[in-house]
Amino acid sequence: MVESEKQQLAVKSQGGQFKFVEEAIPQPGPGQVLIRVHYSTINPFDRLCLMRERGNEGFIMGSEGSGVIQAVGEGIDSSQWVGKKVGFIGNGWARYVAKPLASLVVFKDDFDLKNGANSYINPFTVAGLLDYGLKHGAKAVIILAASSSLAKQLIRLAQLRGVITINIVRKDENVKELQETFGVEHALNQTSPTFYTDLEAVIAKTQPTVLYECVGGDLPGEVFSRMPAQSSMVVYGSLSSQTFTVKGVQFRWLDQSITGFVLHRWLAAISADERKQWFELVAKDLEEGGKIFGSKIIKVISLSDWEKNVAEAEAAATQGKYLINLLDA
Repeated sequence: MVESEKQQLAVKSQGGQFKFVEEAIPQPGPGQVLIRVHYSTINPFDRLCLMRERGNEGFIMGSEGSGVIQAVGEGIDSSQWVGKKVGFIGNGWARYVAKPLASLVVFKDDFDLKNGANSYINPFTVAGLLDYGLKHGAKAVIILAASSSLAKQLIRLAQLRGVITINIVRKDENVKELQETFGVEHALNQTSPTFYTDLEAVIAKTQPTVLYECVGGDLPGEVFSRMPAQSSMVVYGSLSSQTFTVKGVQFRWLDQSITGFVLHRWLAAISADERKQWFELVAKDLEEGGKIFGSKIIKVISLSDWEKNVAEAEAAATQGKYLINLLDA
């Protein structure tokens, strides 16, 4: 065990503000391990947490991270786990973090932990979204904000599982990237004057039955109204914070539905075997170069510089991720 001494550094809510604090190292409880964090990232969800969790005294920032197990709690064999490289969810903007062993993504000993800093939020959100589609028999799906890092992972995973994607973006350059780099057949620019005509033609051809929505505003309802009967909209975010409108007839006569997706609820709802399979798939892909779940790192910063980089990282979200190096923290 690591002795409790003032050598923990973290971005933590204190007195209604997030501060860079020094405090005692956390100790792992039963079933937990203590991780020395090597890398974290700036995720769009972190921006939300900065606003929403400011008054949550003691809340530690950082959606996810990667590191090495340093100590274990009761019930865990230290000889088997100390020194293992892992990815984790939550509290990543800290030098040390204690997490349940069962919640970790475990990597090979020679894995570069830089590539594991984004091993949780996007990969398992993508897994959960596609899992919903597959379990509801979807042969084709529509993805809004398809130029995002998460959407690109969803496209790759859908391709692996044989699901057609109709991808909606805001710029012609995004259409070109998805066609040339990701090999998608259906990429549409929502600002095109022929967008809805083009969309209706693609829907008639592919019959998508799931819409993945994260933008808000008028677009989701307009797209959803053109989808087949018994389609469903899965809401997993709201980038614009704007409400969207749907017509009541869609639910009554077309038997359409809207559902929300929250990552921790999905992880808790699936079986232990399913969870293990998804964890192993993500780890294997990242270890082999991250063709599906890998993220492009465009800038590396130190933890002490977190505050001045949050807005910048959000503005560059379609280009790649900002990596936080905690090795020197």
